[in-house]
Amino acid sequence: MKSVALLGSTGSIGTQALEVARQHKLNITALAAHSSVEKLEQQAREFSPLCVCIYNETHYSDLKQRLADTDIRVLSGMDGLCEIAQQKEADIFLNSVVGMVGLLPTLTAIEAGKPIALANKETLVCAGELVMAAAKEYGADGIMIHSRNKSGDDIKEFCAKFREKHPFVPIIVVPTSYNHVKEDELISWGVNVVIYANHMLRAAYPAMCKCAETILENERSLETDPFCMPIKQILELIPGTK
Repeated sequence: MKSVALLGSTGSIGTQALEVARQHKLNITALAAHSSVEKLEQQAREFSPLCVCIYNETHYSDLKQRLADTDIRVLSGMDGLCEIAQQKEADIFLNSVVGMVGLLPTLTAIEAGKPIALANKETLVCAGELVMAAAKEYGADGIMIHSRNKSGDDIKEFCAKFREKHPFVPIIVVPTSYNHVKEDELISWGVNVVIYANHMLRAAYPAMCKCAETILENERSLETDPFCMPIKQILELIPGTK
């Protein structure tokens, strides 16, 4: 079972990551949030991590009191984030905090040799040279970047600057927001790997709704045959059934 240490657990990416953890029964070893004490407490009670960290230290006492009946260690501030970043029990470190707060924990995780899932673009945009220098010193298999900017201009700019100093480190992108950009253009920017996030899953739900509506309207399933995969084809997808 994979173990994950997560910074930014109460934000958009953090909560989505925890949903994935629920579905795939991943072990959460640490959680951290900026100041959402109540939400962090709820997550801590659900996932039972070894420790939690509240970055805003004025909320430390409140969180510690809320979790007093558990064995969960309560940390705070930047020291707490950096402790989580190098946690031995975690197989992967997911950094989804907002802003430059994520820089020092990212550097700490690199130095500790932790696999990093970085969803904190400010770290790369504002301090990419520091991060890549650390990655070069301690070893890195590749760098994955993401942006909510629909133009893709910030990704293009980053790739150009990154490639000037790091011509051989693979660049991985997830062009969900800037999905108008074609693969050949991404390649011209210096991108090596393109990940299409969850498009098939998102497409499946409307298709299931259409199927259900058709059955309800016709009071039978015959009309759904044109958009249903034959059972024979489904069985052929299973290894050893051909």
